[in-house]
Amino acid sequence: MDIVNLIKIISFLSVLNTLTVEAVKKLTEKSGFEIPANILAAASAVVLSIAACILYLVYTGTEFTPQLLVQGVVIVYLSFLCSTVTFDKVKQALEQMGG
Repeated sequence: MDIVNLIKIISFLSVLNTLTVEAVKKLTEKSGFEIPANILAAASAVVLSIAACILYLVYTGTEFTPQLLVQGVVIVYLSFLCSTVTFDKVKQALEQMGG
């Protein structure tokens, strides 16, 4: 996997992970059962990243190598980091502009 595809996958997963976390948070708030956002983001990042890596391997027909394992771990970590940091900063900036 080259760096361009890696950045594309991380960007896509970060957005998807952020949207998934926010949707699940809204659903759990309505039911009265709250899950900490960081735990939810981590679990979502792991599931979505593993699914994306498997889809990439199947789509490209690439063999599984230790390098791809390391890239998968990097994708999980960066997806989690981007989704938690990005949403909080965007939300904070919108609140500051509005109030």
